[in-house]
Amino acid sequence: MFGRVAGTLIGVTGETAGASVTFVVARFLFADAVRRRFAAPTARIDDAIMRNGFWWLVFFRAAPILPYAIVNVAPALTPVRLPTFALATLVAAVPATFVYANLGATLGGIESFGEASTLRTIGALALVALLALLPIAVRRARGRRVSSPDGSRRRR
Repeated sequence: MFGRVAGTLIGVTGETAGASVTFVVARFLFADAVRRRFAAPTARIDDAIMRNGFWWLVFFRAAPILPYAIVNVAPALTPVRLPTFALATLVAAVPATFVYANLGATLGGIESFGEASTLRTIGALALVALLALLPIAVRRARGRRVSSPDGSRRRR
């Protein structure tokens, strides 16, 4: 409908705006109450977020391990700032949004059954399949790591 580039730009803009609104609403409505109720656990999370918050946000956006609702609301309960959240959302949204916009543009251009089996169509479908397998790969990679007694992480 919009093509690869415009579809990606529109999709990323919408995702970033929607996530940012959710973040602001969650921070306004819930952050203080959650921080008072769970002061000790949130202090440990806050420390990790303040050190590497941008990259944690990018990771949880790019590897869809958690539902987006959690990825939008949970950071609002930490000290992460809205510009950091919005930028991480934008950066992480580009690859997946491009994959879907590319698939839409490719499938939208098919005019006959014979065109459905072109290398371009197969490639677009393969990118979607790889994107769908990403959470499985991340879980397997995380499953191979174990904590040692001193708290450090190592591979099995």
